[in-house]
Amino acid sequence: MIRLKNESGQALLLVLMVIMVLVMIGAAALTRTSGSRLRSFEEKKMVQASYIAEAGTEKALASVKNDPTWLKGLAYNTVNNYITDLAYAGGQITSVKVIRTSSNEANPTIFSIESTGDYQGTTRTIKVTGEVRDGITFAKGIWVNSATNFENKVECYCDIICKSTLTFKNNDIVYGNIVAEGTVDVKNGMTAYSIISGQDVIIKNNLVISDQNELIESNLEVTSQIIAGGNVNIDKGFVGGKVSAIGNITLENKVNITGDVYFNGELYMDNDKSSTGTPHKGGAVPFEVNIPSLPVIDEDMYSNPDRTIDSGILSGDYDIDGINYAPGNLDISGTYSGKGVIVAHGKVTISGDLFRANEDSSLVIIALGQVDGVGISSNNETTYAQLFSPYLIDLNTDKFYGSMICDSVELGNKTVVRYDDDLYQNQPEGLASFVKVKSWKENYSVF
Repeated sequence: MIRLKNESGQALLLVLMVIMVLVMIGAAALTRTSGSRLRSFEEKKMVQASYIAEAGTEKALASVKNDPTWLKGLAYNTVNNYITDLAYAGGQITSVKVIRTSSNEANPTIFSIESTGDYQGTTRTIKVTGEVRDGITFAKGIWVNSATNFENKVECYCDIICKSTLTFKNNDIVYGNIVAEGTVDVKNGMTAYSIISGQDVIIKNNLVISDQNELIESNLEVTSQIIAGGNVNIDKGFVGGKVSAIGNITLENKVNITGDVYFNGELYMDNDKSSTGTPHKGGAVPFEVNIPSLPVIDEDMYSNPDRTIDSGILSGDYDIDGINYAPGNLDISGTYSGKGVIVAHGKVTISGDLFRANEDSSLVIIALGQVDGVGISSNNETTYAQLFSPYLIDLNTDKFYGSMICDSVELGNKTVVRYDDDLYQNQPEGLASFVKVKSWKENYSVF
């Protein structure tokens, strides 16, 4: 009997020990489950806060894409508070800060975005850097970046805009505005409407300023102007309107200015031979000529073309709707229809006449490559197109209708350039600015 009692007590003790172990295991499991749930909840909050921060970043990127001029208008290296405390998705976009980190003249424009999201007390921050490459906005005529000479009796019924110096050598006609950051130098006769120079205007041998509506002969009164940020020197000529110089005005050998003259320096004039309207010393208004740098085109903008021109040749009648890509050089002529952009990795040669099928058709040619420094060349009678090249455009074309943007331009003997508003108004998609994200990272990532 005693032996049985001892065995019964031992069994009870064993049962109690098993129960205690089970209770401890259960408690540990419960604690672990509770901790896991808590960690899962915290991770969920962090993920949600990250999503909210990303939403703030996307909002800022959308503004940059839709209006690149807004980004360019921000003060350099200065924080712009784009969003502050905006309720979003059950949390809050605490802040979105945008900084333009490149100068005003830089192209592409470099920027950074920092966005912070908050969800139930948990915050995450996204940092993004990127760049905006300018789109192509065609001026009403010829836009060049480097010093350019016009020397072959060319006729330009359009504006000429230059970031550097313009030289007109041989009886050229410009039926639009001439605007240059540098000097405008007229060597041997010219007919023009308006000259605006950030530096000097130098005119020798019979300048004729014309009315914008009708080209006229010398010695008639018309309304036009010469404005210089430096000096104006005229040797033999007729100006039918205002002349203004921040520096000096010098007139020699029968200069007839029918309008008033404004100068902040001195007026030097051959009084026996030259004449002007009323002089206004100190009346010239200071101004600046700021021509933007040429757009910098990224081929990635056209990485998904509507068609590829593998042969490198377009001729006959063809449709150019959308984006067309030539992986090398391109030889083009014939008649195009539709509204399209042709982007060539190499040089473009317009080997024959290039016509549009109708007034609604519009073609933009972008040549990103060059051969011997020439991006686009032509040898034909007639061309209808808008041209872009970061290199020289060499046109041996009798009649060119459209606009061009290039580093510099050479026009053949007696080439006529006419701005065509139909080409501009009907220009195709694919010329907008391009936003590239360079880096996208989260401060202290969740995982």
